[in-house]
Amino acid sequence: MTRKRLLVAGAIVAWFCLGRWLFPVSANIIPAIVPQAVPVANKQGNGTLFQLGAGAFVSGHLLQYDVNGNAVDGGTSAGTVSAPFYAYMTNITYPASYAISMGAGDTDLYTVPVGRKAYVFDLMTSNGTAGAIDQYPEVKLAGVYYPIYQKVTDNAHTYGEHACGTVVLVAGEKASIHTSGAGLSAWFKVTEFDDSSPLARAELKSFAAGDNVLYTVPAGKTVEFQPGRLDVLPQTATFKYTNFSGAPRTLTAYHVPFGSSPSTANQTATVTVNDQLFTQNVIFSLSPGDFIDVNVDAGTATQYCWVNYIEK
Repeated sequence: MTRKRLLVAGAIVAWFCLGRWLFPVSANIIPAIVPQAVPVANKQGNGTLFQLGAGAFVSGHLLQYDVNGNAVDGGTSAGTVSAPFYAYMTNITYPASYAISMGAGDTDLYTVPVGRKAYVFDLMTSNGTAGAIDQYPEVKLAGVYYPIYQKVTDNAHTYGEHACGTVVLVAGEKASIHTSGAGLSAWFKVTEFDDSSPLARAELKSFAAGDNVLYTVPAGKTVEFQPGRLDVLPQTATFKYTNFSGAPRTLTAYHVPFGSSPSTANQTATVTVNDQLFTQNVIFSLSPGDFIDVNVDAGTATQYCWVNYIEK
Protein backbone atom coordinates (compact mmCIF):
# COMPACT_ATOMS: atom_id res chain seq x y z
CA MET A 1 0.00 0.00 0.00
CA THR A 2 1.44 3.39 -0.99
CA ARG A 3 1.45 6.00 1.76
CA LYS A 4 0.68 9.59 0.73
CA ARG A 5 0.30 12.95 2.38
CA LEU A 6 -1.28 16.16 1.13
CA LEU A 7 0.86 19.32 1.18
CA VAL A 8 -1.18 22.50 1.61
CA ALA A 9 0.46 25.93 2.12
CA GLY A 10 3.65 24.36 3.44
CA ALA A 11 1.91 22.21 6.08
CA ILE A 12 1.74 18.41 6.07
CA VAL A 13 -1.60 16.73 6.74
CA ALA A 14 -1.37 12.97 7.29
CA TRP A 15 -3.47 10.70 5.09
CA PHE A 16 -4.03 6.95 5.34
CA CYS A 17 -4.89 5.12 2.17
CA LEU A 18 -7.43 2.31 2.52
CA GLY A 19 -8.46 0.78 -0.77
CA ARG A 20 -9.82 3.57 -2.96
CA TRP A 21 -10.34 6.19 -0.23
CA LEU A 22 -8.14 8.64 1.66
CA PHE A 23 -8.81 9.48 5.31
CA PRO A 24 -7.28 12.64 6.90
CA VAL A 25 -6.15 12.19 10.50
CA SER A 26 -6.05 14.97 13.11
CA ALA A 27 -6.73 15.11 16.83
CA ASN A 28 -9.66 17.48 16.51
CA ILE A 29 -11.02 16.76 13.04
CA ILE A 30 -13.59 14.09 12.35
CA PRO A 31 -12.27 11.91 9.48
CA ALA A 32 -13.87 12.93 6.20
CA ILE A 33 -13.96 10.82 3.08
CA VAL A 34 -12.71 12.24 -0.23
CA PRO A 35 -11.92 10.45 -3.50
CA GLN A 36 -8.33 9.23 -3.88
CA ALA A 37 -6.17 10.88 -6.53
CA VAL A 38 -4.79 8.66 -9.30
CA PRO A 39 -1.74 6.84 -7.85
CA VAL A 40 1.73 7.63 -9.23
CA ALA A 41 4.71 5.29 -9.59
CA ASN A 42 6.75 4.50 -6.48
CA LYS A 43 9.67 6.75 -7.30
CA GLN A 44 10.85 10.29 -6.65
CA GLY A 45 8.61 12.93 -8.23
CA ASN A 46 9.46 16.38 -9.48
CA GLY A 47 10.19 17.89 -6.07
CA THR A 48 13.20 17.95 -3.76
CA LEU A 49 14.04 15.04 -1.45
CA PHE A 50 12.42 15.61 1.93
CA GLN A 51 14.54 15.20 5.07
CA LEU A 52 12.36 15.48 8.20
CA GLY A 53 11.20 19.05 7.77
CA ALA A 54 13.65 20.33 5.16
CA GLY A 55 13.09 20.44 1.42
CA ALA A 56 10.96 22.16 -1.20
CA PHE A 57 7.57 20.95 -2.36
CA VAL A 58 4.81 22.23 -4.57
CA SER A 59 1.80 23.26 -2.49
CA GLY A 60 -1.17 20.99 -3.20
CA HIS A 61 0.89 18.04 -4.48
CA LEU A 62 0.57 14.56 -3.04
CA LEU A 63 3.54 13.45 -0.94
CA GLN A 64 5.05 10.06 -1.82
CA TYR A 65 7.77 7.73 -0.50
CA ASP A 66 10.51 6.43 -2.80
CA VAL A 67 11.88 2.88 -2.77
CA ASN A 68 14.30 3.82 0.04
CA GLY A 69 11.55 5.14 2.29
CA ASN A 70 12.38 8.82 1.66
CA ALA A 71 9.49 11.28 1.46
CA VAL A 72 9.40 13.08 -1.89
CA ASP A 73 7.07 15.32 -3.85
CA GLY A 74 4.80 12.96 -5.79
CA GLY A 75 4.61 15.36 -8.73
CA THR A 76 0.84 14.97 -8.85
CA SER A 77 -1.69 17.61 -7.88
CA ALA A 78 -4.29 16.59 -5.32
CA GLY A 79 -6.77 18.94 -6.95
CA THR A 80 -9.15 21.18 -5.05
CA VAL A 81 -10.27 19.79 -1.70
CA SER A 82 -12.97 21.70 0.17
CA ALA A 83 -12.59 21.33 3.93
CA PRO A 84 -15.66 19.92 5.68
CA PHE A 85 -17.33 22.15 8.25
CA TYR A 86 -16.27 19.65 10.90
CA ALA A 87 -12.74 20.96 10.29
CA TYR A 88 -13.78 24.22 11.99
CA MET A 89 -14.93 22.49 15.18
CA THR A 90 -12.73 21.62 18.16
CA ASN A 91 -13.48 19.47 21.21
CA ILE A 92 -16.59 17.98 19.63
CA THR A 93 -19.21 16.32 21.82
CA TYR A 94 -22.69 14.95 21.13
CA PRO A 95 -24.90 16.08 24.02
CA ALA A 96 -28.21 14.54 25.00
CA SER A 97 -31.07 16.60 23.57
CA TYR A 98 -34.42 14.88 24.04
CA ALA A 99 -37.66 14.75 26.02
CA ILE A 100 -39.86 11.72 26.62
CA SER A 101 -43.66 12.02 26.56
CA MET A 102 -43.77 15.80 26.57
CA GLY A 103 -46.69 18.01 27.44
CA ALA A 104 -48.38 20.18 24.84
CA GLY A 105 -46.81 23.50 23.79
CA ASP A 106 -43.14 24.54 23.64
CA THR A 107 -40.51 22.26 25.20
CA ASP A 108 -36.77 23.02 25.40
CA LEU A 109 -34.68 19.95 24.59
CA TYR A 110 -31.16 21.42 24.70
CA THR A 111 -29.32 24.58 25.85
CA VAL A 112 -25.85 25.55 24.57
CA PRO A 113 -23.43 25.78 27.55
CA VAL A 114 -21.12 28.73 28.24
CA GLY A 115 -17.99 28.65 26.08
CA ARG A 116 -19.58 26.41 23.46
CA LYS A 117 -21.46 26.53 20.15
CA ALA A 118 -23.72 23.89 18.67
CA TYR A 119 -24.91 22.73 15.27
CA VAL A 120 -28.49 21.44 15.37
CA PHE A 121 -29.79 19.24 12.58
CA ASP A 122 -32.35 16.49 12.22
CA LEU A 123 -35.19 15.64 14.55
CA MET A 124 -36.63 12.24 15.46
CA THR A 125 -40.08 11.90 17.02
CA SER A 126 -42.17 9.07 18.40
CA ASN A 127 -45.90 9.25 19.03
CA GLY A 128 -47.07 6.44 21.31
CA THR A 129 -50.50 7.92 21.88
CA ALA A 130 -53.79 6.97 20.27
CA GLY A 131 -54.18 10.28 18.43
CA ALA A 132 -52.31 12.45 15.91
CA ILE A 133 -49.99 15.20 17.19
CA ASP A 134 -48.74 18.18 15.15
CA GLN A 135 -45.17 19.29 15.81
CA TYR A 136 -42.42 21.56 14.48
CA PRO A 137 -38.86 22.25 15.71
CA GLU A 138 -37.88 25.67 17.02
CA VAL A 139 -34.96 27.67 18.37
CA LYS A 140 -35.38 29.81 21.47
CA LEU A 141 -33.43 33.06 21.12
CA ALA A 142 -33.51 35.65 23.92
CA GLY A 143 -36.66 34.04 25.30
CA VAL A 144 -38.57 33.98 21.99
CA TYR A 145 -39.39 30.83 19.99
CA TYR A 146 -38.75 30.80 16.22
CA PRO A 147 -39.86 27.82 14.07
CA ILE A 148 -37.09 26.30 11.95
CA TYR A 149 -39.20 23.87 9.95
CA GLN A 150 -42.75 23.42 8.77
CA LYS A 151 -45.52 21.79 10.76
CA VAL A 152 -45.58 17.97 10.57
CA THR A 153 -48.37 15.64 11.73
CA ASP A 154 -47.21 12.53 13.61
CA ASN A 155 -50.00 9.98 13.46
CA ALA A 156 -50.85 7.64 16.32
CA HIS A 157 -48.26 4.94 17.11
CA THR A 158 -45.72 6.20 14.58
CA TYR A 159 -42.13 7.36 14.69
CA GLY A 160 -39.81 8.91 12.16
CA GLU A 161 -36.87 11.16 11.36
CA HIS A 162 -37.60 14.67 10.13
CA ALA A 163 -35.37 17.22 8.46
CA CYS A 164 -35.16 20.60 10.09
CA GLY A 165 -33.58 23.93 9.23
CA THR A 166 -29.97 23.36 10.26
CA VAL A 167 -28.74 26.14 12.53
CA VAL A 168 -25.62 27.19 14.45
CA LEU A 169 -26.43 28.19 18.05
CA VAL A 170 -24.32 30.04 20.63
CA ALA A 171 -24.20 29.90 24.45
CA GLY A 172 -27.59 30.27 26.11
CA GLU A 173 -29.62 29.55 22.98
CA LYS A 174 -31.95 26.55 22.93
CA ALA A 175 -33.19 23.85 20.56
CA SER A 176 -36.90 23.31 21.20
CA ILE A 177 -40.05 21.74 19.80
CA HIS A 178 -43.71 22.78 19.69
CA THR A 179 -46.41 20.11 19.96
CA SER A 180 -50.19 20.36 19.66
CA GLY A 181 -50.82 17.66 22.26
CA ALA A 182 -49.22 15.70 25.09
CA GLY A 183 -47.38 12.37 24.77
CA LEU A 184 -44.87 12.97 21.96
CA SER A 185 -41.18 12.11 22.48
CA ALA A 186 -38.46 13.90 20.50
CA TRP A 187 -34.68 13.81 19.97
CA PHE A 188 -32.50 16.40 18.22
CA LYS A 189 -29.19 15.54 16.59
CA VAL A 190 -26.70 18.05 18.05
CA THR A 191 -22.96 18.50 17.54
CA GLU A 192 -21.40 20.73 20.20
CA PHE A 193 -17.96 22.39 19.94
CA ASP A 194 -15.80 25.22 21.33
CA ASP A 195 -16.99 28.79 20.74
CA SER A 196 -13.60 29.71 19.28
CA SER A 197 -14.89 28.19 16.02
CA PRO A 198 -15.52 30.69 13.18
CA LEU A 199 -18.85 28.99 12.40
CA ALA A 200 -21.52 31.66 12.84
CA ARG A 201 -25.12 32.58 12.02
CA ALA A 202 -26.59 35.73 10.47
CA GLU A 203 -30.31 36.24 11.01
CA LEU A 204 -33.42 38.39 10.74
CA LYS A 205 -35.76 38.00 13.72
CA SER A 206 -38.02 40.89 12.73
CA PHE A 207 -38.86 42.32 9.33
CA ALA A 208 -39.88 45.60 7.82
CA ALA A 209 -42.18 45.53 4.82
CA GLY A 210 -39.79 45.77 1.88
CA ASP A 211 -36.03 45.22 1.88
CA ASN A 212 -34.16 43.62 4.79
CA VAL A 213 -30.41 42.91 4.75
CA LEU A 214 -29.62 39.39 5.96
CA TYR A 215 -25.83 39.41 5.55
CA THR A 216 -23.09 41.72 4.21
CA VAL A 217 -19.54 40.55 3.45
CA PRO A 218 -17.18 42.65 5.63
CA ALA A 219 -14.30 44.59 4.09
CA GLY A 220 -11.19 42.45 3.64
CA LYS A 221 -13.07 39.19 4.23
CA THR A 222 -14.19 36.20 2.21
CA VAL A 223 -17.16 34.02 3.13
CA GLU A 224 -18.33 30.45 2.71
CA PHE A 225 -21.97 29.68 3.41
CA GLN A 226 -22.80 26.43 5.14
CA PRO A 227 -24.65 23.64 3.34
CA GLY A 228 -27.42 21.59 4.84
CA ARG A 229 -25.18 18.79 6.11
CA LEU A 230 -21.84 18.65 7.89
CA ASP A 231 -19.75 16.56 5.53
CA VAL A 232 -17.16 17.01 2.82
CA LEU A 233 -19.36 16.18 -0.16
CA PRO A 234 -20.12 19.20 -2.37
CA GLN A 235 -23.51 20.66 -1.54
CA THR A 236 -25.45 23.79 -2.28
CA ALA A 237 -25.45 26.27 0.60
CA THR A 238 -28.79 27.85 1.52
CA PHE A 239 -30.35 30.54 3.61
CA LYS A 240 -33.57 29.55 5.33
CA TYR A 241 -36.84 31.36 6.03
CA THR A 242 -39.95 30.41 8.00
CA ASN A 243 -43.28 32.21 8.17
CA PHE A 244 -45.70 31.25 10.94
CA SER A 245 -47.50 34.63 11.01
CA GLY A 246 -50.84 33.08 10.10
CA ALA A 247 -50.97 34.59 6.61
CA PRO A 248 -49.00 33.91 3.41
CA ARG A 249 -45.96 36.14 2.91
CA THR A 250 -44.32 36.85 -0.43
CA LEU A 251 -40.53 36.77 -0.24
CA THR A 252 -38.08 37.97 -2.87
CA ALA A 253 -34.34 37.39 -2.47
CA TYR A 254 -31.42 39.28 -4.02
CA HIS A 255 -27.64 39.00 -4.24
CA VAL A 256 -26.72 42.67 -4.37
CA PRO A 257 -23.19 43.55 -5.54
CA PHE A 258 -21.29 46.24 -3.66
CA GLY A 259 -22.54 49.70 -4.61
CA SER A 260 -25.77 48.39 -6.15
CA SER A 261 -29.38 48.11 -5.00
CA PRO A 262 -31.90 45.24 -5.12
CA SER A 263 -33.34 44.94 -8.63
CA THR A 264 -34.59 42.38 -11.11
CA ALA A 265 -31.02 42.18 -12.42
CA ASN A 266 -29.75 40.64 -9.15
CA GLN A 267 -32.92 38.83 -8.03
CA THR A 268 -32.38 35.17 -7.10
CA ALA A 269 -35.84 33.98 -6.00
CA THR A 270 -39.45 34.93 -5.35
CA VAL A 271 -41.89 32.68 -3.48
CA THR A 272 -45.01 32.68 -1.29
CA VAL A 273 -44.52 31.00 2.10
CA ASN A 274 -47.10 30.08 4.75
CA ASP A 275 -46.51 27.94 7.86
CA GLN A 276 -43.47 26.28 6.34
CA LEU A 277 -39.72 26.42 5.72
CA PHE A 278 -38.32 27.92 2.52
CA THR A 279 -34.69 27.36 1.56
CA GLN A 280 -32.93 29.50 -1.04
CA ASN A 281 -29.63 28.58 -2.66
CA VAL A 282 -26.90 31.08 -1.76
CA ILE A 283 -24.40 32.34 -4.31
CA PHE A 284 -21.15 30.44 -3.71
CA SER A 285 -18.84 33.47 -3.80
CA LEU A 286 -19.52 37.07 -2.77
CA SER A 287 -17.14 40.03 -2.82
CA PRO A 288 -16.56 42.38 0.14
CA GLY A 289 -19.50 44.77 0.37
CA ASP A 290 -21.91 42.40 -1.40
CA PHE A 291 -25.05 41.59 0.57
CA ILE A 292 -28.04 39.24 0.66
CA ASP A 293 -31.34 41.13 0.69
CA VAL A 294 -34.66 39.57 1.74
CA ASN A 295 -37.75 41.50 0.69
CA VAL A 296 -41.14 40.63 2.26
CA ASP A 297 -44.56 42.09 1.53
CA ALA A 298 -45.39 42.71 5.23
CA GLY A 299 -43.48 42.95 8.49
CA THR A 300 -45.73 40.65 10.52
CA ALA A 301 -44.34 38.83 13.56
CA THR A 302 -43.19 35.18 13.58
CA GLN A 303 -41.07 35.39 10.46
CA TYR A 304 -37.48 34.21 10.81
CA CYS A 305 -34.59 34.05 8.34
CA TRP A 306 -31.03 32.84 8.85
CA VAL A 307 -27.85 31.62 7.17
CA ASN A 308 -24.84 29.78 8.63
CA TYR A 309 -21.40 30.85 7.41
CA ILE A 310 -17.64 31.09 7.93
CA GLU A 311 -15.62 34.24 7.32
CA LYS A 312 -11.91 34.04 6.60
